[in-house]
Amino acid sequence: MLNGGRDANVMIRSMNPERDNTKALIYLDSNDLNGIELARRLDLEIADRQNVPVDWHLVCHYGELALDHPASRLFTLSETSIQARLEGARESALAKACAANRRPRALDGLGGWGVDALALSSLGCEVTLTEINPLVCAMARDLCHRLGFSVVVECVDVVEFLRSSSNSFDVIYLDPIFPPHPTTALPARRMQVLESLATRDTDLGSLFELARDLARNRVVIKHRRKQSSMVRSPDWQVEGRTIRFDVFDSRT
Repeated sequence: MLNGGRDANVMIRSMNPERDNTKALIYLDSNDLNGIELARRLDLEIADRQNVPVDWHLVCHYGELALDHPASRLFTLSETSIQARLEGARESALAKACAANRRPRALDGLGGWGVDALALSSLGCEVTLTEINPLVCAMARDLCHRLGFSVVVECVDVVEFLRSSSNSFDVIYLDPIFPPHPTTALPARRMQVLESLATRDTDLGSLFELARDLARNRVVIKHRRKQSSMVRSPDWQVEGRTIRFDVFDSRT
């Protein structure tokens, strides 16, 4: 059983509950009791299934949260495949780069679906995830709940969060959307959908400098293995088979 099992709670908050405009809509039929319960648990606003937009939107698919699009097939996060990935987390390059064996307090600042945040949490790290896109954030919250991990999920821009939060973090981990791949090979569909939803106006250089000022131990940035550094030369690197983690010591 991973990190506390199914009885662990996912903590869901917004930066300012009195003016919360981060809630995503879930499109349901009026008699979809499973969907209504899902909306309640994830704090989603309910909209009529007959009024779906011509873009990605949240739906309930056999009791599970899913993303749908008029021009694409339904997308869900496979619990089984992510569980399999978490089983190898302890020996992963991510764990080594973030010094997960020390169980640091970590911020996954560009959290996406939350898979890396879950991997760190499975190793005993205290993890906060920030994700600005409400649809992606809802999917990450749901995944944390289904897998039973106590990850704090914040639907907010990471820069705003870092500037306003009183929390401190030993490790700040950043996984930006990679530039187009030099080959014609397409990434996994999970990444294709994430890229189609991603916010691309984050200035990584400014975010890195802010993170380095605030992290108590290190900042870690994920790259493709042969990709040039997106900021500056790291203090050291941890390489995986296809990816690389640049590590910056914030104590120097």
